[in-house]
Amino acid sequence: MARVWIHSHTQSRSLVSELELKKLYQKILISQRAPIQDVEVAFVKSPIMKQLNRQFRQKNKTTDVLSFHSSIPDLLGSIVIDLAVAKKQAREYQHSIKQEILELFIHGVLHLLGFDHEKASDAKKMKAQEIRLSKFLKLQENL
Repeated sequence: MARVWIHSHTQSRSLVSELELKKLYQKILISQRAPIQDVEVAFVKSPIMKQLNRQFRQKNKTTDVLSFHSSIPDLLGSIVIDLAVAKKQAREYQHSIKQEILELFIHGVLHLLGFDHEKASDAKKMKAQEIRLSKFLKLQENL
């Protein structure tokens, strides 16, 4: 059974539980027919996310979620979520912060499973997977 490791530099623990992320992750892996591997999730503040985005994507601004593949056996990778950006987006999309975190988590896992959105055709495929997973997982379709 895959594990979800949570690291938090924010107040995220009260927003979504490790068990909720683990159940969601298991469902994503099953739906994508992906091998069972662990995943790490880090909730960070905007300055840290901005630094990571600048270092790894050469973009000098914060972003909502980043994913990093792992070379460690049985660890799919790491997902980093900027909690302040997630809160802002939840207000914009008029849903809960918990739902926004779950949607960002789905987005991050899809990146780790090989989906991307750099090209329009790839973005369309990834968005379709996000919508399908959100419906499958009974999340609101407001991606």
